[in-house]
Parts: sequence; structure tokens; C-alpha cells
Amino acid sequence: MKHFYTFKTMATWLLLLLVSLFALPSELAAQVSFREDFNYPEGNLYGQGGWVRYGGNAEDPIQVVNKPLIYPGYYDKADGKSVHLGATKSGEDLHVRFTDNDEGIKTGNVYLSALVNVEKQPVGNVYSLALEPRTKKSVIAEGINPGELGRIYFAPAENADEVKIGVERGSAKPVFADKTLKLGQTYLVVMRYEIVPNEGLESHDNVYLYVNPASFKNEPTTASAFIDGVNHTGSGVKNYGLQGVELRQGTNTSLTAPVLTVASLRVSDTYNGLFEEAGADDAPKLNVTKKSLVLGDVYAGDEYSGDIVVTGSNLTGDISVESSSPAVTVSPATLSKDDAMSGDGATLHVHVAYTEGSQKATLTLKSDGAKDVVINVSWNGFKPADISSLKALYSENVDDYLTYRYSGEATVTYVDKGGSYPTYYLQDATGAITVVDEYGALKTDAETGDRITGTIFGLQQGSGSLYAVPFNVNLGKVLSKGNTVEPVEATLADLKAAPADYVAKVVKVKGLKFKDVAENATFAEGMKQPVVTDGTNEANVRIFKGTTLIGKPIPADEVELTGILTFASATQLIIAPRGADDVATASQGVPSFEVTPATVDLVAGVVGKTTEAVKLHVSAKNMPAPITLELTGAGANQFAISASSIDKGSSETDIVVSYVPTKVAKLKAVVFVDCPSLPELSKSIIINAYAIDEQNPPKATLNPAALAQFKAKAGETNEQTLEITTSGLPDFGKVAVKEPGIFRVNNTMLMKATKNTVKVTFAPTAAGTFTNALVISALGMDDIIVPLEGVATDGTQTEPTKEGDEFVLSTAAPVKLLNETFDGLERNKPLHLNAWTNSALQGTRAWWGYSFADDDSSAGEQVAKVTPYDSKVADGEETPLQTLLVTPALDFKNATSKMFTFRVRGDYLQDCQADKLELCYIDMLDGEPYVQPINLTMPCTKDQSGEWNEYHLDLAEYDLPDVMFMGFRFTGTRGRLNSATYYIDDVTYGRTDIPVIRPSVSQLAFVAEVGKDATSDEVTVATENLAEPVKLTLGGPNKSKFNLSTPGLGLNGGKFTVSFNSLDAGVHEAYVKLSSRGAADRYIALSVNNTTASGITSIPADAARIVVYDLAGHVVADKAQATPAEAVSGLAKGVYVVKIIAANSISTYKVQL
Repeated sequence: MKHFYTFKTMATWLLLLLVSLFALPSELAAQVSFREDFNYPEGNLYGQGGWVRYGGNAEDPIQVVNKPLIYPGYYDKADGKSVHLGATKSGEDLHVRFTDNDEGIKTGNVYLSALVNVEKQPVGNVYSLALEPRTKKSVIAEGINPGELGRIYFAPAENADEVKIGVERGSAKPVFADKTLKLGQTYLVVMRYEIVPNEGLESHDNVYLYVNPASFKNEPTTASAFIDGVNHTGSGVKNYGLQGVELRQGTNTSLTAPVLTVASLRVSDTYNGLFEEAGADDAPKLNVTKKSLVLGDVYAGDEYSGDIVVTGSNLTGDISVESSSPAVTVSPATLSKDDAMSGDGATLHVHVAYTEGSQKATLTLKSDGAKDVVINVSWNGFKPADISSLKALYSENVDDYLTYRYSGEATVTYVDKGGSYPTYYLQDATGAITVVDEYGALKTDAETGDRITGTIFGLQQGSGSLYAVPFNVNLGKVLSKGNTVEPVEATLADLKAAPADYVAKVVKVKGLKFKDVAENATFAEGMKQPVVTDGTNEANVRIFKGTTLIGKPIPADEVELTGILTFASATQLIIAPRGADDVATASQGVPSFEVTPATVDLVAGVVGKTTEAVKLHVSAKNMPAPITLELTGAGANQFAISASSIDKGSSETDIVVSYVPTKVAKLKAVVFVDCPSLPELSKSIIINAYAIDEQNPPKATLNPAALAQFKAKAGETNEQTLEITTSGLPDFGKVAVKEPGIFRVNNTMLMKATKNTVKVTFAPTAAGTFTNALVISALGMDDIIVPLEGVATDGTQTEPTKEGDEFVLSTAAPVKLLNETFDGLERNKPLHLNAWTNSALQGTRAWWGYSFADDDSSAGEQVAKVTPYDSKVADGEETPLQTLLVTPALDFKNATSKMFTFRVRGDYLQDCQADKLELCYIDMLDGEPYVQPINLTMPCTKDQSGEWNEYHLDLAEYDLPDVMFMGFRFTGTRGRLNSATYYIDDVTYGRTDIPVIRPSVSQLAFVAEVGKDATSDEVTVATENLAEPVKLTLGGPNKSKFNLSTPGLGLNGGKFTVSFNSLDAGVHEAYVKLSSRGAADRYIALSVNNTTASGITSIPADAARIVVYDLAGHVVADKAQATPAEAVSGLAKGVYVVKIIAANSISTYKVQL
């Protein structure tokens, strides 16, 4: 859809007037042209194409419908759309500006045309379309109520299938056309409003109506209906020009509007301008849904936030938004041209921080080649008196009639909707106040537990109590939700002695009894206020409507009463409990429950049969609400539980959990025991179980069935192959040598339902006969024992020689500059480098040269390598290993730079591994090397495997001799069970051109909501002297829940963000590693507080059985097959626990409605 606005400036009008003195053209081009074809998505018209509400009615919104109205030559698109107007009482009315002239059209003619199809007669005379002048205070905008000039009326005709059509200028005396319209037929209706200059008080404007005019070029000489401006009374155009078009649904107590469809609306200042084709227009254009924000009388310090949709066509550049006032800000400041030209347009968020006085501001939208669009913003800010504490209100004079702004922070302790007016109870650290919405000012609800500030109100006195009346549309700015207030403990005597100190607060009084309680009496709405007494003083108990207290028995025992002190004087007290939890019998103690056993042994089951997995005993004491029990986890659907809840109070209950497997598998389920109102008491019992099929039990078949005798010389090996075929296993099987040592296997895990190949090796170290056994085991299957026997004869064994160099260091010829890249070394052979020392200090193994294979991320790189892994070492024959790789002598005294750098990578690392790589400083003392490790953490965890790490060490910070060495020392245990492998490369000393990475932050912390994406602030990275791009990688325990906006940055750095999404609540930590070859690695710590869902729309929406609890643990809804939204429909606002019971899982969420 497009709106076409063309308005000439005053200079242009004067020029045209001068031209007209000399030559009057036969046909003038239209100066006003507005086209509305309602080409929007089906649904509400409100908010689209600039259409906003006339007044405040919002019932039965006017709808965009996929129903074309066609009139040949005027509009004949078969795929056109229209709008549907209904007959609902107080239905929505909409209007839109047809001109961007802020003064409106004050002279000449305004023509309106539309296609109309009436479906149902009205009751009475009702107008459905009209022109509107702007008002004194505002242009046509949201919520204003301008007069209507030029109204198109409909009335019932004599025949039931017809309707009358007419016009009126500005009163209620329409003139109808002689010819009626048939219901269900489409008509072209044209209205002309002729503005007649008149200096008197009365208007002489004329209004013409043409139905199905014969010509699109020549205006008819005879109107279907006519309002004579001279002889007809009513309003007309005077100081404020015509500016808007209204669509009206006019049903009220005495009239019923017609049901009709309207399409192809046009406005022009000439007759034939209504019928001119828009033609092809490839010029860039901008449109907005609102050209003005008239915010009216507001309070300084308050805020407004709203959205404006920006659309465009043929745009060549993005859209910038400029504000003339710092009080008016937008987000984003630049809109994408592609978003603006998309179907939904681009959304501009507007925020206004109200300032004092009459204020005007503009937002100017600009895009290359397009006409600027200006959005006018205005408000009139009044500054209320500041009050920072609720207690201070009681010192104010009500008769001053002041307006106040509360700048402190108060908690909403209760919301009472059961009286004549909504009533809110606020309490802060100093006092409390009752807020009564007598004038219906509040348009948004505050909720119990909201912590608020910025409340704007006045004070009134009534029934002996001070209370506040809100003046704003909200109760204040909500700072947080779910807050509670600790009750003030007092006696009834305390409350009467100092009523001003307690009134409107949440109080707690112990040792009370209800007077004159009838047998089986219950709390009820509208009942006479019960009376409580402590034996000396009394207080009335007010019963709020709609609380959990309704229907509960009135206790005969002594109680502890909590509630709001709604009235207090020296002679009378009224305490109002907020629910059943506020009336507690004195015998109640601290709530608790225990579940035994806390752990469950592995449960064995059979497919198709029921097995008792565990009998849980729940010992509950003083529980204020029921305890719930539910099965969760991937295997929950394979279990059944004997009860899903335990009544509140104290009890001893046995709960049987049964295993009812339907498939062969090993699985896990969790019994979650909880009290929704006391989540801190929740407990989880983990049950692991497996099931077999009796018709196909677990089985392992061996080929060959037995192994022949092994024979080998000492120091050599002999190998045999065993095939093990498995079937019916619920989990992986195992194969192991009974006593590890001389015999070993290459694989200890047996895959399910497949042929497994196991190699058994005999590796004797001395002559003799050796016996052992293979043990093959699986869940649900008896162990299979395979005997092993080996005979070893004497062999020739030689003492292994040490690899590498003798550990002898020389301080002669120290170097001031070192840059070793380990190129040219033999792969997997002891390395030998000029002036370097490579020594096996313990054992025989030294550092090797190495080059990475083609399938490695470092393919072709040549490095130094060290590893303790040796496949030839038998189990139990491992030996200690320590090797040291030492640099040439380094000239510490004369080197220009004292910077020592290197890069290291670890493969096959394990958490808590014993193998260790250290960087050491080495000095010569009395001719002997002195080796001292430097406190530097090398890669040593599983998470760090496979990643290069760059280290930069400034030795200028150390007290070192003139000549010294640096060494890489590895300590471990040589054998086939130890596989940690380290590589070092790019060892440098004395460089002055070292690459540097500088991120703008060292940590990122932000808040997310469970199941929703959250994105960090942008990180800026600067660099120096880089030879390779910056690589970004995620690490840490929760790295899978984070994502990077880019995997890397260029040589000159750049910017990136981190996003997060997880279904697990709580704090999640990880890190971003920034690396580039030769530069020291930098790390940015990540921390996200993932909060639980706060709304029903933020949890899964699939249909299932839904059980809803209130915070006291009561079931308030139980729907067999419904969505969460359907299950909570009709519930009062508040916090609830929603349990979703699906076929394979049970999920629980706490939500705020």
C-alpha cells in the first residue's frame, strides 16, 4: 500500500495564482492526493499505514480482510483488500491524516471517494465515514477526538434488502439520496466538501454526494444528495483545516451501525484527481505509522516508550534518525533500508524522558534521495512534589491538594480487586500507604511482590484514614518482581498504642483466638468480620475476596495472624490476611521433609514385567502445602510412581516407584520431590536401571571359543585375535584381563549388537610359564571366562640407551636474539639442534622432532615434541620419565629486549593428569646447572587439548645473572596408559617487534532468560605487529551454551559479540580465547545469570496434560490436553507453578501471569 502526499508551498500557490491571471488551464492537477488500498496483512487495521484510534474505544477492532471490491475503471484489481466495519457497541473508530499540511486544508474543495458494500442495515441514522479538521491542540493523532465535517450517513430503507445513503456537514440532520443501495452490492461513493469563506459565526460550507457517477473526468451537475450551506445549520471549516479521514463504527445505546466493507479510499482537492492513476514511481519514499506523538499533560521525570513502524520503497540507503531534543531518544539510530522495504517494515523504538514545561521535539528520518519525514513529539510536563518515604506522607496537609512523586522504593504487599475500586497496599522501610484507584487512572496492573518507584498521586482523607489516589496510568516503574515484606511483629496492645506506626503495614500478631466460632464455620466472602482476641484486646479480621482463605475452616485453636493493618486507632483494629498462609495455628513448626533412601542401587528389570525399583519413605513435618512427586529424565516413561502428591501437614508416607520397561536399554530417571511454595526443600532421587528381553537375553559368542597357548621370547610379543559377537545387551559390555601385566588387550569395550574384534597380546619380560584369564561381562549376563596361557623362553635383552644429549651446559657465546622454529628436524626422532641441549634426566626418552600430518589443523608445522606414551610397555611395567630441552645460553645483560616467548600445544590431555610440563629458569652455580621452575600454568586439562597457547614472559621482572638458560622440562610415567603429548614452537628471546592483542574488556557478564537468546555488549579488539588473523575460540565448562558472532578477526582486529542460550537456570561460565601466532593469548571471562521464565509465552506451547499450582501448592487447574496458555486462562494475575506432563517427560516452570 502507498500513500501519495503532494502539497505545494505558499510560494507555489502565489505563483499559480499569478499564472492564472494570464491563462486558466482547462484542467488543474490535484494538489492533494491520498490513496488507501488497505494492502496490509489481514487482521487489525490499527497501527498500519498511519491509522490510529479516534478516542479510546478498542472493542471489535476494524479488520483488514481479503475481500476485493471492484468498480470498473476506478479500482478493478481482483486481489485487492478492504476493511470490515461492524456493529459492536463502543466499537473501535480509526482515523488517518491525508495531508502533511499541519494547518489542514482551509480553502477550496476536498473530495472523498470510496467503494462501499453494505451487508446489514443500521438501526437509526448512523454515519460511517467522515472528514476531520485538526484540533486547536493537536494534528490528527492517536487518541484525540476532533469534530467530523462531511459525514456519510446510512439509514434503514423500507425494503429489508436496501439501505439509504446520505450526507451531513457537522450536525445530525442528514440529507439522503432518493435512490437506495442494495445490500451486498458494491457502489462508488464520492463526497465533495466545499469550503465557503464566511466571516460570520455561521458556516456556509456545502456538501455534495454522488453515487456511481457516470464520468471520471467531469463532476456530475446534479448531486445524489446535497447540504445547502446557506440554509443548513451546523459546524464548518473555520480556524482549523480538514486533515483526516475517519472510519467509524457508530453503535451506542440508541443506534446500531451498519455492517459494511470499505475499499479503495481516495482524497483529492479536485474531482478528477480522485481517478488519476498513481503511475510508476521509482523515487525513494519513506512512510511512518505515526507522524506525531501528542503525549498531552504528563509528569516531569516520567517516561514514555512506544514503537513506530517505518516503511519505504525504492530506498537506496539506510535510514538515519535525528532527534532535536536529548529528552527524545530512539533505538536503533539507523534503520536498515532492507527492513523498511520488507513486508513488516522496520520498527523504531521511541523513548521520551518527560521534562518540565511545554515541550516540542522532532524526529527527522532521512534516506538518500527520499523526502525527509518529520515526526512531531510534544508534551506538557508538570513537576510533582518529591516525597522519598511513605512515612513522610502522614506529615503532609491533605488540603494543600498537592501532586506527589514517590522517589523511594516500595513493595506492593497486596492488590485488592474485590472492592468498589482497585486498591494497592505499598510498604517501604519507613511506613506504608493504601492506594485507591478512585478515578480509574491506572491502565496497567501492578502485582503483589512488585518493587516500584515513581508513583504519582494525590492524598485524601476518608473514614479516618489517609490514603493515596493515583494520577498516572501506572502505579510506578517496576524495579523487580517477586519481592516479599517481612511482617512487623507486634501485640494488639502495641497496634492500639501507636496506630500511626503500623497502619497499612503487614503485621504479625501471635497468641490470638477467634471468638464465638461456630462448629464447621469457614471463611467466606461478604461474611461479618470475625473477631480475634488475645484475652485483653480485640481486632476485627477483614476477609479479602478471591483469596485462598475462602472456604477454609475458621481455626478454634490459637493462631498466629499475619495480614495488612487496614485500619488502626486507639479503639479499633482491622487486620486483613492475604490468604490461607496468613492464618497459622500456633502448633505449626518449621516445615521440612526427608526422603529415604537418598540413593538407589542399580535396578534390573525385564521387558514387559513390573519390578519394584525402590520404596521411598517421605517424612514430612509442618508442611504448609502439599508435597509433589514427579518422575523426570530421559527414562521417566519407563517408570511409574504410586502417588504424585502428599497432603500438607505432618505425615509419614511410603511411595513405591516401579520399573515397567518396554525396551532393552540402560537408562536413568529422577524422582523430583518438591513443595512449590518452598522450592528450597526440593530433593532429587536418581534411579539407574536396565532391562533385558527374556526371549532374547544378553549373549556374547566367541570365535574361536578358546585361545591357543601363547609362545614368545622374553622381551618379544605374541598376539592372537578374538571375535566377540554381542546380542541383547542393554548397555556396552566389557572385556578385561583378570590380572593385568604380561597379558594385555587392545580394547576393553564391547559394542552392542555387533561383532567386536579384540587383540590379546602376550608380552613376557622373563622366561617362564604364565596363566591368566579374559573376563567378558555385560549387564544381565553371566561373566564369560577365557583362560590364557603363555610360555616364554630366554631372549637377548640389551640395556636401552638414553636418547638426546648429555646434560652439560656452557655459558660461552651467549645470544642476544633467539628465534627457533624447529624446522628441518627428523620426525619422531630425538632432536639435535646447535647450541640446544636435549637430555633424558630420568629414563631414556628425550624430546623429539615432529611434523604434523596433513589431516591436522597445523598440517606441515615442524615442532619439538615430548610424550610418555610407549605401546611396548606392558601394564604394570611403567617407568618414571623426565626430560629437559634447554635453550642456548641467553645474554641477559646485553639483550635489547628481555622478552621470552613460545607457543605450546597439548594433545590427549586429561583432567587431574599426573604428567606435567614446566618452563624452567636455569643458572650455573659453581659449574653445575641450577634448575628452577617458573610459576606458569601450562595446558593440563581435557578442555585444553588440541589448542595452541602463546606465552610471553618479560624476564626483566626477574633478578637474573648476566648469562642464563631457559628450559622445557617434562615429567611423567612412560607406558601405554599415559598418552599426554606436548609440542613447543616459535621459541624467541630478545625480540622488539612482538605481536600484541588488546581486547577492550577482560570479562563479559550479562543476564539471560531460560530458553531465550541473549547477546553480550560488543567487544573491540586492537592489535599490533600481527602476522596472522586473530582466532576466537570458546572454552570452559559451559562453552556449548555460548556462540561467537564470528570465528575470527583480521590482522587489524575488529569487533565481536557473544550470544547465549540454555534451558538450565543459574550462573553459567566460560571464556573466549583470542590468539594469533606470535602474540600472547588473551582471555575474556564469560558469566551469564540465566533466569527462569517469567511469562506463560516463554515456556513450551505444545499441548499436553497441564497441572497448575498456586504458591501454596493448591491445584488451581488440571487440563487433560491443553496448551499452557489455555490451562491458565481465567486465572487471576500472580505467580504459578506450571507442570507439563508429556508422553516422555514432565517439566515444571514457575511463571508470572
